[in-house]
Amino acid sequence: MPSDVETLNELEVGVTELRDSLGFTIRHVAQSGVPVVVRRYRRTDVILVPLTEWRRLKQLEAEIGGPDPFEFDEDESDAE
Repeated sequence: MPSDVETLNELEVGVTELRDSLGFTIRHVAQSGVPVVVRRYRRTDVILVPLTEWRRLKQLEAEIGGPDPFEFDEDESDAE
């Protein structure tokens, strides 16, 4: 697994390196469950996590009543 920085719970990889090894990285995340933080221009705004983990987090969010960041209010877009 290519990685510039490694911690116990996640790996970090630059976007260029990720582009060169995307298939391998996705397989690694899916099989190991270890998240991969994607770095672009020294910023880390994106993380790859296994689908089962993402679904678990969305379920927890729904149970505690948190807002869904992927649900857009159509009324707000019509008001503009």
